[in-house]
Amino acid sequence: MFPYYIGRTKKEVMDYLPDKIYETRFISLLNEQKKVYNELITNLITEIEGKVVTINRQFVITKLLRLLQVCDTLQALGGKDISAKLDECENIVNDLSSTHKIVFFTWFKETARALETRLLNKGIDTVRIDGEVKEKQRKELIDKFQKNKNCKVFIATISTCGLGIDLTCADVCVFVSRSYTPAINNQAESRLHRSGQKNVVNIITLIAQGTVEEKISTLLEDKQDLFKTLFREYDEQEVRNLFVKMV
Repeated sequence: MFPYYIGRTKKEVMDYLPDKIYETRFISLLNEQKKVYNELITNLITEIEGKVVTINRQFVITKLLRLLQVCDTLQALGGKDISAKLDECENIVNDLSSTHKIVFFTWFKETARALETRLLNKGIDTVRIDGEVKEKQRKELIDKFQKNKNCKVFIATISTCGLGIDLTCADVCVFVSRSYTPAINNQAESRLHRSGQKNVVNIITLIAQGTVEEKISTLLEDKQDLFKTLFREYDEQEVRNLFVKMV
């Protein structure tokens, strides 16, 4: 006899769970964001043409992260909190928080903190978890969100809340920015869509239109293992095609 493996999907094993509804919202960056984004692209092309850098995996990742930070908020690069995405997050809270609890996931702690500041300044009871929040405090914050009906918003970096926590009191999940790996995003969604969830879970993804983030989003749809296609060695033309100016 030979060993064998039987794979079963979450839908097959937990067919009692409600559905998930996906929505993608393409967000136009504010003029200030476009200016910084294009300046970064200009500097990148200058480095490539001047042959002052080695085009390798680390180069691509570093430049990519800086552009994605601009797509979230200029505060992530030490500037002011200028952000079309966070403006949209505020709209979502205004529209839904009276009848829903909402979870916001982002890749960057600066984005999480900027959104928390905005909502607290508007008097919205909000909790936030990122990598610098201690384990004991995380549990307290999660318990508050789960049990306090007045606490409407939970904000977290994906890396700190992808596994092992229960957020089933919420039925709206918003990705301000996502991981490059689909499985990590699926794990984040599953904090809401798991045993104990009684409502349909609405999952909203915000994408900065016309940016490198939109290209990554296409790869996320097409590839289950994005590292095989994104985090490899690039030649000069491929980098030019990946990093383009906004119009």
